[in-house]
Parts: sequence; structure tokens; C-alpha cells
Amino acid sequence: MDKYKSLYRRMVVPMLFMQFGIFRDYWSDFSDNAWAVDVHYWTGTVWYLYLIIQPYYATHGQLAKHRTNGIIGMFIAGGVCLTAFSMMHRDIATTERARMAPEQFGPFQPWFFFGVAAAVNVFNFFLEPIGRSEIVQKVLKTMIKG
Repeated sequence: MDKYKSLYRRMVVPMLFMQFGIFRDYWSDFSDNAWAVDVHYWTGTVWYLYLIIQPYYATHGQLAKHRTNGIIGMFIAGGVCLTAFSMMHRDIATTERARMAPEQFGPFQPWFFFGVAAAVNVFNFFLEPIGRSEIVQKVLKTMIKG
């Protein structure tokens, strides 16, 4: 466990890259974004913060907090997936704009945006039955009991 004691610090760097990558798309047109974009951005950010604090709790003797926040983090992760699904209309509209004015999208071709939409659908299709499996339910019950 000692080799993971500083893991939470190293996880801040990918979060900064994520925020930097999202910055122009999200904050430049903040007032024009649909509610689904706002909710997806904030649930994703909160979920990643949970991913940062989880190793800290686990390696610094706070296992009860680690377990509780692990369950909460799973629900937030589900929210990130659902809000990604609710933004599907935005991906389709972006694909149409990329088809009409490809020069505005740099190296991204319309098929890329359809690929994002398809990946979200496949991800949701396969993840939903996994969440219902008996093994996952047993693990969750064990985590809750401590």
C-alpha cells in the first residue's frame, strides 16, 4: 500500500489535462450550452475528484470513508454515463455541421462524431446488464457492510 500513498497527487495531472481539453469547448460558449452539457461537465468533474480522493482515503487509514465514497462515486459515474447519453443530440448536430463545413473541424471528420455517439450507445448497452449481475450485487453488499 505504501507505493500508492502519493497516487492521489499524480492523478491531479490528468485532471488538469482534461480540464484544459474541455476549457475552450465548454467555457467559451458557456451561456449557449444546453443543460445536458452543464450537468455532464459538472458530474464528470465531481466524479474525477472522487477518483482523486479515493486513493488518499484508502492509503491513509480512512477505509470507512473510502468505502462510502466508493459507492457514491459509482452513482456519480452512472450520472456521467447518463448525461453523456443525454447529449447525443448535440453529437448528431455537430456531425451535421462537420459535414457541411469540414474546414471548421480541423482533422475531425463527420464519421468521428458518429463514432462517439455509437461508442456511448455500446457502452451503455453492455454496462447496464453488468450492473445487474449477482457478482456485482454481492461485491456492493460486501463493500457497504465493511
